[in-house]
Formats: sequence, structure tokens, C-alpha cells
Amino acid sequence: MLTKHIYILGICAAALIIMLIIAATSRQSDLAPAKMAIHPITSPAIERQTTDANTLLTIENALTAIQDAIPALKDVVEQNQLANEKRIKTLEQNIQQLQSTLQHTGDTTEQSLISEPQVFSPEHEQALAKERAQAQVATFDHALDQEVRDEGWAAEMENMISFASQRELYQGSTITSPSCKSTFCRFEASHDDIGSKDNFELIRRELPNSYHMQHFDLGGGSSRTVMYIIRQGEEMNNVIFNTLNPGAE
Repeated sequence: MLTKHIYILGICAAALIIMLIIAATSRQSDLAPAKMAIHPITSPAIERQTTDANTLLTIENALTAIQDAIPALKDVVEQNQLANEKRIKTLEQNIQQLQSTLQHTGDTTEQSLISEPQVFSPEHEQALAKERAQAQVATFDHALDQEVRDEGWAAEMENMISFASQRELYQGSTITSPSCKSTFCRFEASHDDIGSKDNFELIRRELPNSYHMQHFDLGGGSSRTVMYIIRQGEEMNNVIFNTLNPGAE
């Protein structure tokens, strides 16, 4: 930066010197006729020496002025350089602060992402399980409502369910609302106590097909079971999906 300023100053000085020389030469040319008229016997050599002396004096004065200006110019350049260095230092400090902030933010985010598994109370777990069971029952019931009843198969299955409920093994449980359509059946069983519910679960041994059941605690030891029986050769998940999505392949 300093070299650039000195280079520019040198160009300006050279231009000034040239201008001074031209001005001095022009002045001497203008004064020449007058001098010849006043001093016609003056020697040309003396006039030329006087002109050269005046020109040199003018040039020396210009150079002196330029030399006097150089220290001030150096001071300006140094001040600008110090100001630039100060700005650079400030920017570097700001960058370091930003990097530190980003590092701290990244560490905090990573710690928040790596959190411990959420632990629910037993009561909360039971409530979540009940919600899931109710949602599944609602889905199955909706699929059953969409089916068309196959009268022959549906009547046969409903009779089988009613007959099984009369056995002594299932005493303490009351089977109600058997309903069959074309691919699966639904019925409910109310249990007086835990023992009757456990005995009812043995009905799975007598079912020829796959099934699905959901238990709901009613309090005081009593409970309710919603049970679905799938038709031979069918899969419960496929039946539910195909029934609720008739256009799907």
C-alpha cells in the first residue's frame, strides 16, 4: 500500500516538474523581446544562464515541497494500515466467537437428540394399551360392516359360536352378539372374574381358524373380550386391508 502511494506521488512530482519547465520556458520566451529592447547589447549566454538558474530554483522548490509532503503521506498510510489491521483483528475475534457459539449449539443439539428412553408409569402404559386395543377393534368393526354377508358360511359359524358358549368350561362368561359376514366373525364375551376370563381363552383350542381377541378390564375383577374369527384360507390382515381398500391390488 505504501509503495503504491509513493509511486503515485512520484508520477505527480514528475508531472509538476514538466509543467514548471514548460511554464518557465514560456515565461522566458515572453520576456525576451522586452529585454532585447531595453538591453540590446546583453549577451545571449548571460540571458540563458539567468533562465537556467530560475528554472533550477523553481524545480528545487517543487522538490522540497514534495519531500516535505512525503512524511505526512507516510503517516496517513501508516494510520490506514493500523486501522485495517485493527479491523482485521476485530473480524478474526468475531469469527472465533461465532465458531465457539456454533460448537456449543452443536453439542447442545446432539445431547438433546441422544436422550434417555422415555419411561412411562404402569398406569400410563395401561392407558396406552387400552387406546391401541380400542383403535384396533374400531378398525376391525368398520371392516366387518363393509362386508357382504355370505349367508351359508355366516349362519354356520354363528351356530358354532353359540353352541361352544353353552359348555361348562365357559361358565362365568357370557357370549353375546355373534355376527358373521363373508370372511370373518365378531362376538363379545363378558367375564365375571379373572378365572372365567382365563377359561374363556381356552376357546382358541377349539377354533378351526385363526383369530384375534382384545381384552378390556371393567374393574372389580370383571372384564370384556372382543373376539374375531377368520374364515379358513384367509388372513386377518389381508381381509382388513382388502375390505377397507377395495380398489387396491
